[in-house]
Amino acid sequence: MDNQHNALIYLPAFRKRLLRPTTRLLIWLVSLLLGLSLAGCSVMWVSNYDKESVDRTTEISKAVIKFYQDLLATDVKSRPAAIAGPFGKREGDVASIMRLHVLREEGRSKNAEGALVARNLVLSWEKFSTSHASADKTALSDSTLIAERGILERHLRSGFRAEEAKKMSASADSSSSK
Repeated sequence: MDNQHNALIYLPAFRKRLLRPTTRLLIWLVSLLLGLSLAGCSVMWVSNYDKESVDRTTEISKAVIKFYQDLLATDVKSRPAAIAGPFGKREGDVASIMRLHVLREEGRSKNAEGALVARNLVLSWEKFSTSHASADKTALSDSTLIAERGILERHLRSGFRAEEAKKMSASADSSSSK
């Protein structure tokens, strides 16, 4: 009983010794964070604005829109032959440009979201290209092509918006540091 009584007496002193270094560390961390915030340090969570990315996205957009415009202008009965011929080559050319864009986006640091947008664009393009080459009669109908174009335009719009947000963020950072 006497040993238990002694253990209870020393327990608060033991806790006191444990809390002091923890309290010191907490005070030190709060001071450090306060100092950094007052010094104007900023942490970058996303990639910088990249004009080349916008230019690539613009070129891909032009190619996609032109491809769908020309395909929609082609007679419905002639579309399968067009896809087997010159339009098939154009699909491959656009896919190559898109894949290059994916590689460039993946190569940028802190750009996981931009790379994801680019990968989703390529996946949709490849899915639609496969559909165009299939024997499915609805794959080349006006309504299907218009829907596909809309999906691809949404992907491209996401890429433009992401870069625009990075541009706005960079200008806000530079104006706040003045």
